[in-house]
Amino acid sequence: MDAVSFVESLELHEGSPMPMRMMESFKSTLAEKKKAKAFVDAGSLVSFTENLSGQNKEDVLNSTLLAQLAASKKHDRQTDSANWYKFYTDVLMKIGWVTQQFQFSKYHSHTGSFEMSTVVLDILLSLVGDGEQTLVDVVKATLESFKKSGGDTIKLFDHNCVSGQQGNFQIIPCTVDKKSGQVVVKFVGAYFKATKVDSRFLFFTYSNSQVDLEKAADSLTLNEKIYSKVRQAIIDKLGGKAQTFVDGLDI
Repeated sequence: MDAVSFVESLELHEGSPMPMRMMESFKSTLAEKKKAKAFVDAGSLVSFTENLSGQNKEDVLNSTLLAQLAASKKHDRQTDSANWYKFYTDVLMKIGWVTQQFQFSKYHSHTGSFEMSTVVLDILLSLVGDGEQTLVDVVKATLESFKKSGGDTIKLFDHNCVSGQQGNFQIIPCTVDKKSGQVVVKFVGAYFKATKVDSRFLFFTYSNSQVDLEKAADSLTLNEKIYSKVRQAIIDKLGGKAQTFVDGLDI
């Protein structure tokens, strides 16, 4: 099955969208140049350095949203997270994302307690190389902005990440490789079960006995030659979902 046929064959979970936004405003936000941007994209926090074009940003948001909604149609996001991630990454690879390795391992805190946002940054720091500090900085700014946000923004992320005492979320900082011109991502994925979960779970301090956290990190690259062939099929498949599952953050 070719990539376009694969996209057309996917069934998407309805999820928990927010009210429709104006596409013109959304497009203009994506098109802003020389400014870092961040978005809640269903159950992902997506950050962009100033180096990405409006098309780059739209491609990342659309492709990762498609993968989330397709995986959630196949597997329960919170109660069957391991299989959810397998299908999620399978979708990404078939539409043009190249991955290196994506394996989950249990997170152990050496201090006895931890905040999930701090864990995310620690994982990210272990993944980035020389010259990639900007990705860490943009994630820090995204988390700080998200911490201060409220209303629909929190609801959108919360409703798509958490169910009962379980959660599943992604942190996706993006930039452009200077040599190849391709979009590159330092991807952090996690799922957990905790004694307490609320809309501010990223900033709640957990003891080791309160939460069971599985985490994974990977470097991803978007192959433009492959993605350009499925771009319109993905837009068609998502329909209005790109407007209802995505909300901007000021960073």
